[in-house]
Amino acid sequence: MRVVIVAKTRMRHGVCIGGLVEDSARSVRIMPSGSYCNPSGTPFNVGDIWELDLKPKPGSKPPHVEDHEFTKKKKVGRIPNLGKWILSKVDPWEGGPDVLFDGKLYYRPGGTAFVSTTEVSHCSTGFWVLPAELEYDPFITVDTKKQRYSLAGAWTLILPFVGFQKPVGTIPAGTLVRLSLARPWTGPTAPPGEDQRHSLQLSGWY
Repeated sequence: MRVVIVAKTRMRHGVCIGGLVEDSARSVRIMPSGSYCNPSGTPFNVGDIWELDLKPKPGSKPPHVEDHEFTKKKKVGRIPNLGKWILSKVDPWEGGPDVLFDGKLYYRPGGTAFVSTTEVSHCSTGFWVLPAELEYDPFITVDTKKQRYSLAGAWTLILPFVGFQKPVGTIPAGTLVRLSLARPWTGPTAPPGEDQRHSLQLSGWY
């Protein structure tokens, strides 16, 4: 199966790789057997075309219906203009944040958004044509600096940026971006309620 890599994002314990099946444009997350992430040295890069042996990951459930495990892999090419290719294959969301993920977004007081595990969307990835520009808004604490973007205009929406692209000051309105839903935060350090939330993230732009 030929898969075009459309996203490469940071996870707490590795790297998440998102793709579109070349002929059907079906969204897939690709990961080694037995794992939910790829190692930091993964050879997959945005724009690559790979020939993969894929199978649905056992136990996957909404919203993460895209999860697939791969065995054999072989790089077979590159897409020169990835944004144009994506738009030829998919119908992105258009409009304000209310159109995203089946309209199931909830908002935290600080402006970030999530989908509840009790009312999940039918998918965890998608493409959005920005209705307004995104403004770079790094969040700095005593011990860390997190990358994030704020949606301009009438909306209050903060998007944590988890991709590997170099941040830019603004991403213009009309730009095609990829959004994803994270897995719930588990473990003893999880803030209250975060084990029941799929946080909305910005994966990248084209």
